[in-house]
Amino acid sequence: MKLPILIAAATMALAGCQSDQSTLDLSKLNAEQKQEIGEIAGQYLSEHPEFLVQASKNLREKAEQQQNNAMLKAAEAQQQQLTQDPSSPFVGPADAKVTVVEFFDYQCIMCARAMPSVQKLIDENPDVKFVFKESPIFAQRWEASKYAAEAGLWLYKSYGSEAYVKYHDGVFATGKNEGKLSIDDVNKQIKVAGGDISKFKPSNHYMDNLKLFQGLGLGGTPTLFFMPSKNAKADDIVVVPGLAPDRFEAAIEQVKKSVG
Repeated sequence: MKLPILIAAATMALAGCQSDQSTLDLSKLNAEQKQEIGEIAGQYLSEHPEFLVQASKNLREKAEQQQNNAMLKAAEAQQQQLTQDPSSPFVGPADAKVTVVEFFDYQCIMCARAMPSVQKLIDENPDVKFVFKESPIFAQRWEASKYAAEAGLWLYKSYGSEAYVKYHDGVFATGKNEGKLSIDDVNKQIKVAGGDISKFKPSNHYMDNLKLFQGLGLGGTPTLFFMPSKNAKADDIVVVPGLAPDRFEAAIEQVKKSVG
């Protein structure tokens, strides 16, 4: 086999050509020919490493898109737990057309960094329902992670949204995370929010949140879902994983347009 043909074969293999007329049946090549093509391909890649970089980027983007689509479908299937769970704290109108759901952990430094942007979103969208999903993903590493989540859920159930928000904001305002937040810190914020610690009764509702977290295929906190409050379809939902506050405004506007 002549070199130009080998180069063409190697190039087509690298480019992933799909046309039947432009592909070469490599199964018909002998071992020596296959080795020669391999050597040419190897030399090409060594001289053009940008091809591997681009291929890696394409694979990563494809995987991220597949993961995102899976999360949206899961959110559609479990929308009742996301937007209408009576045990989950929320602010804003109960009958709002649009709901934003945040999964977070008080020990999560990225959650702490996202909080000012989340608060800005709440302040600027009084017509939107914001649901707080206490999700202590660091509970096995730091006890205060679980304790803080239990305290938040108890405060909401016992004292309502106002006390919960005061507590929630107060815990983040300590500036302690990544294992630095202590049970004493949490107890102080319970008192500041008006809670009577002697009546504190932990619940395991946070486990429901963690099961939902897992069922949605989430990989970390913070993760926010922007969606219609009722009859949401995957195409109408926007998920923003990680610290990406620059995407919040566009996400909420997109969902608002979808509900009319």
